[in-house]
Amino acid sequence: GARVALRPESRVSEPGQQTAGPQVAWTAIDNGARIFSAEGEAIGKVSRVVGDADVFTGLAVTHGVLGPERFLDADHVRGIWPDRVDVDLTREQIENLPEHQDAPTYRVQPGVTGFFLGN
Repeated sequence: GARVALRPESRVSEPGQQTAGPQVAWTAIDNGARIFSAEGEAIGKVSRVVGDADVFTGLAVTHGVLGPERFLDADHVRGIWPDRVDVDLTREQIENLPEHQDAPTYRVQPGVTGFFLGN
């Protein structure tokens, strides 16, 4: 007969703490949401969600107070709640992610050939 796929009710990330509520779409991630490593350790925060209206590219995350924004590719995201994101990377892997770079913008100027990059 028909089978129903069961989802786990919650994931344990910190000893004694479980995620509350259903997962959400990437567009509902709060700035400042905590990032949890594959080991279940809180290791950073979301500073920006990276993507356009239809495509989730990843997250700009901060680790530590003065560290640069790092780019976390969407492929490493395992669970999304408004105030937390679970990933499949260890603390060390996250600390070694590349710095986040804003995508260049392109401007068209009538009568001028070529293109111009700007921020």
